[in-house]
Amino acid sequence: MKENNTLCACVVLNSDYNMGYVDVPWNIKCEADEVLIPHALAVSPDCQGLTTLALAYVMEEGLPKQFSKVPIDSLEAAAKRLHDMGYEKVGLWGISKGAELALTAGSLAERKVFQRR
Repeated sequence: MKENNTLCACVVLNSDYNMGYVDVPWNIKCEADEVLIPHALAVSPDCQGLTTLALAYVMEEGLPKQFSKVPIDSLEAAAKRLHDMGYEKVGLWGISKGAELALTAGSLAERKVFQRR
């Protein structure tokens, strides 16, 4: 994404996926190469004043293998680190299961975790 001829945001999309998704009963039937999966999103801090941090939360080494019992402490630790770097407010955002995690973490964590006082 460009704004005023400056690259502000970039997303990596391709058809690569983790083998943990193979047996998921998807509602939409299509070939793997017909789906683009977002793997990384980066937004320049110079654009819109947003800084982003992407965190893996399942299906990676040391993380749960399924979308159940996903801990929120990594989100809390990331928020604390961002506060330590001088960011006053930290928001959570996700797509699909990531949105569920963001809503769950936001509702379970103390308010002070995501807003420095």
